[in-house]
Amino acid sequence: MSWVRYIGGWSGISSVPMSSNSEQRVQSGEAPRTSTVPEDEDAVTELGESRYLIITALLGHPQQSMSITEFEFMVPTLSESSIRYHVDRLCEEGVLVKDQLSSGYRRPKSPYTFYSFSDHGRELLSELGLSWREAWFEELHHVVRKTDRVIQIEEMPRP
Repeated sequence: MSWVRYIGGWSGISSVPMSSNSEQRVQSGEAPRTSTVPEDEDAVTELGESRYLIITALLGHPQQSMSITEFEFMVPTLSESSIRYHVDRLCEEGVLVKDQLSSGYRRPKSPYTFYSFSDHGRELLSELGLSWREAWFEELHHVVRKTDRVIQIEEMPRP
């Protein structure tokens, strides 16, 4: 099985063998780039590429609750403003919910707003055939080499 990167974000499994150079990049924590992932074509069509990348990044997060900083790291092809735009739209559509840490749990210079799936979002994942691959996305998230800052945020308490 090969780990692949789908146009700037983690997702899908490609049945196309990767070159040894790509395999080495994956093992080092740097993802290779591919152009399509046939298994998720319907989900990409339904959601749009940017929202698909955001949703699959969240699906793989150990707590399934992410800050904008974590989204930026996991979906590097999207700018912060683009991520904020799509996350806000997904919240408006009822796919994601926005939660904030209470003031007693906030740390200086650390995020306090996190996004997670709503019940409607979970239903959408199931309809799009993504929920059955949750463990796969979690494993993929685990093998990505993260910066110290992202690890620190990932270990923070969530609302």
